Amino acid sequence: MPDLRVFETEEERERARMSFDRLLADREADIERQLDAAVAELNSAEDVARWQQNVREDLADLLGKFPAKRPLRPCVVGKIERRDIVIEKVLIESRPRYYVTANLYIPREKPLPTPGVLVPCGHTVQGKATDGYHSAGMGLALKGYVAMVYDPTGQGERSECYNPKTRRHIVHPEVSQHHYTGKPLFFTNLTLAGWRTWDGLRCVDYLASRDEVDTDRLAVMGNSGGGAMTMLISCVDERIRACAASHPGGSMENTHLRGRRPPDRRLYSLMAPRPCRIIVGDASGEEANHRQKIDLMKPFYEACGCPDRLELVLVDGKHDLQLPKRAASYEWLGRWLDHHDPTPEEPTFRRISEKRLNCTRTGQVLGSIKRTRTMQQINAARVEKLAPKRKAGKTPGALASQLNALRKRVRKRTCFRAETSELNIRVVGTAELDGVAVERLVFESEPGIPIPALLFRPDNCPPEAPVVVHTDEGGKPQSTDERTLPARLAQRGLPVLSIDARDTGETSLCEIDHSDMLPKTGWSWRDFNGTRWRHDRLAVRALSIDRSLPSMRALDVIRAVDLCEQHEGLSGRPVLLAGEGTGGIWSMLAAALDERPAGTVAIKALAAWRLITDNPEYNQFGHNWLPGALLDFDIPDLPALIAPRPVHVLDPLDQMSRRMTDRTARRTFRFARDVYRQKGAAGAFHVGRTGATYPSLAKSVRELAEQLPPLADGRVSVLDGRAAQE
Repeated sequence: MPDLRVFETEEERERARMSFDRLLADREADIERQLDAAVAELNSAEDVARWQQNVREDLADLLGKFPAKRPLRPCVVGKIERRDIVIEKVLIESRPRYYVTANLYIPREKPLPTPGVLVPCGHTVQGKATDGYHSAGMGLALKGYVAMVYDPTGQGERSECYNPKTRRHIVHPEVSQHHYTGKPLFFTNLTLAGWRTWDGLRCVDYLASRDEVDTDRLAVMGNSGGGAMTMLISCVDERIRACAASHPGGSMENTHLRGRRPPDRRLYSLMAPRPCRIIVGDASGEEANHRQKIDLMKPFYEACGCPDRLELVLVDGKHDLQLPKRAASYEWLGRWLDHHDPTPEEPTFRRISEKRLNCTRTGQVLGSIKRTRTMQQINAARVEKLAPKRKAGKTPGALASQLNALRKRVRKRTCFRAETSELNIRVVGTAELDGVAVERLVFESEPGIPIPALLFRPDNCPPEAPVVVHTDEGGKPQSTDERTLPARLAQRGLPVLSIDARDTGETSLCEIDHSDMLPKTGWSWRDFNGTRWRHDRLAVRALSIDRSLPSMRALDVIRAVDLCEQHEGLSGRPVLLAGEGTGGIWSMLAAALDERPAGTVAIKALAAWRLITDNPEYNQFGHNWLPGALLDFDIPDLPALIAPRPVHVLDPLDQMSRRMTDRTARRTFRFARDVYRQKGAAGAFHVGRTGATYPSLAKSVRELAEQLPPLADGRVSVLDGRAAQE
């Protein structure tokens, strides 16, 4: 079976795989240079304060908007009393009926009030009961501090995905839950980083409310994901006087609405001139990474005239909060909180079991506290409140105005940019498939982004037959396998241009099995998936340069339409877009933003993003990186922007990748059906199930192709800057 790969040498393939990464890196470097120039203008503490004020005004664009502060409703549910320490088991509500479980370590034989230290935990299943964090609480209290060690969301007693009846976690705690519950927040302009920061701010509120705590001497210390939160909480909350962050970092903790590194730089700038120490184990191999953080922050401290308040120290050990990191934290906090500690060593103590440290009866908030809410439930309620409630306009004028406004919102929310650069089409070779010539070619969607493609040209193809532009979340076919949709369509007499949209197929950064969006290692959707996250990081980085991956892939489809217009054997034919899986969404988005495609088919695509936010379980991935999308539109709105051109939505899927019933699918796409009806084209829109096999799908696509009108002369993209101005 012939190999249909377009790139023939390993050097070409590597260049193609890295093309999207390189484009992002180049644009990110431009932004960094602009930031460098702006930072170089800071010459005083007053300059830094003005810079920080601008960043604080943009916090909602980086972390998501924080909610209004409501009563914490604190409750001490138990105590562990020792001669020199009292450990209180505390519950607070960081949001109404959303509980934070914490242990408050209070010294008994030290003068009060005394400095208060917040300890956010790193990525461990046990959370606050993990040895390093429990030891930090004990060590701080024995040194005379009041320490609050709390469970992060998704860890310890705060599993977000827990079944109280079976006492099992639906999604594994810590990193897996952070990704699983954090990604849907993006749809409503929220982030896990912001969510966790808010929990930390409310814990600081609680610490400051205690009579035992000197509110002028508050600090934060933590490790890993807890180190990342140490940085964020300290930067955002100006009450914090000093912080000690060990190995600060976390995949979702450092993922913001506007990307990763540039937002980190802006957020970290908020710390100066307050003392900040980053602590790194010398055997962790992480020194260079954390020195980059110091380099980002250093100019702000220098402008404030206090470079001695920022430092990185190396200590014995690896990536953990064992004694060397705790000791370095104690020393730093004591220095800057004016807390005299005659013995630098950590006092010895007897550890307490996880069960005794629990604040809840069962060890989990879910099932122990009635009417508690989860992150998913709170986010779903936010969607219900803020998402548009659409009804088609009653008159042609009202409908046109409504759809025009919707299209503008879609364009703005997706950060779509039209592209008019040269396609630089290059034909690589040909192959044969039972009466079909297969041409291997490559074109440039935008400078530096190669799009490998296969052109299936049937023998004796009628000149009026439409050309199908095909895209699939897994990329174009890799061989002349007759079972693929492009091959089936070509055998039915339709020319097909099948493309690898960026980061799919031959341009994929890393191999992934897109048949079920799970890696080939067979990991469950219940686990954190490192392979999938490498793809997601590209989408997140696109946000840093004011782009979005969905609109970039829609652009790749639109540029394939450009190719069809320029190709001698394809020009003059109507163009039908056909997308499989997530490719169906890219195709509908492309047709919604460009009026040239004569029709669109979406096959086995997720029916609505709200299915992800509204349900506690989902196994649809790669959709989340359109911050705030649901505040403006959802997938079912896209066909309305294509009307009256034909759209067929075949075998739409729910959040668990199951085919919807016809009734549910029709209800989901009600607005689009009403728009088609208002435009007198009710028969042009179809949503429903097929036989779900490639022969039946090919038959459905062919039937739609036969209904397409001839290409209208002079039709141009509605977003082509040369033809239309907004």
